[in-house]
Amino acid sequence: MADFRSIRDSEITPEIRAEWQRVFEADPTARWSQSPDWAESSRATYGRGFQLWTEWENGRMQAAVPMRWNGTVFAGDASDSAAPVLFHPEAGKLLMDHARSRPTRWTAVADDSRWAAHLPLSALIDSETNLQLRLSGDFDAYVQSLSKSLRYEVRRRTQFSIRASTSASATDDIAVLLKLHRERWRKRGLPGLFFGRRGQFFSNWVIRGIEAGKVEILVAESSGEPVGAACFMLHGGRTGFYQSGVRPVAGSPGTALVAEAISRAIARGDHTFDFLRGDEPYKRRWRPDTERAVGRYLLPLDRGQLPLHIRGAWWKLEAIAYRKLRTRFEGKGLS
Repeated sequence: MADFRSIRDSEITPEIRAEWQRVFEADPTARWSQSPDWAESSRATYGRGFQLWTEWENGRMQAAVPMRWNGTVFAGDASDSAAPVLFHPEAGKLLMDHARSRPTRWTAVADDSRWAAHLPLSALIDSETNLQLRLSGDFDAYVQSLSKSLRYEVRRRTQFSIRASTSASATDDIAVLLKLHRERWRKRGLPGLFFGRRGQFFSNWVIRGIEAGKVEILVAESSGEPVGAACFMLHGGRTGFYQSGVRPVAGSPGTALVAEAISRAIARGDHTFDFLRGDEPYKRRWRPDTERAVGRYLLPLDRGQLPLHIRGAWWKLEAIAYRKLRTRFEGKGLS
């Protein structure tokens, strides 16, 4: 059996980080939140440490799962390839030790994932739809499969000048995206996603990601003025649509940005365009052909732990409210 090691963030040497990065790069199913850059950006922003749960064999790391302490729960993500870490007897003991004093939350658990079957259904907090588009052929052929109205919008994207961020422009482009995102939500009296220190985390992580070739920000301009910006995550032949900010101007810069991202993904040879969590109507317009459920689980679910049940109920209500708001505000398309 492979050796299990729990490594504190303060104990991660450059050699261990390099092994972690190698394992992440080699795992096409890895979630972006399993990367060193994500965990380190979170620590830099929130000042909260993490542990790296790993399996080793013959001196090489075989799998890694970063486990983050966010002040109320121990939280982690794990891909199919990393799942064996969680099945290791030593990991089981460690989870039980943590469970005596704090709950553990598992996020982004797909219903078809290798380890979802090991989590009790009673521990499910909430579940959202994840829509994905399998990429093949060329972009023009794909556009032909879309509805007449969307084809028209896609072909009008040439009225915008669209560029990708570079390391030199990243800071300014992030500021543009955050500004446009907040403008859109504040018109409805809400802060949007990037409230509090979330904007700072986003900035820290995106700068690292652009330098590593794992994040792409596309900016749409009209008459020299930015009217839209969107962030996409790149890994393992997948492009994930993370967040955006657009102004409601003629021509739909949001549609132009998504079309450009899909076109670039096909040109890169990516096999999947991932719309991530949420079943907003505009995503269905792009004809995704893969649908699955992605859930959050909270363990342990002991009926004697009333505060834990209250916390789980609150997260469930929060998730339902956010989904309704997001669906209402996004509408049929990104303006």
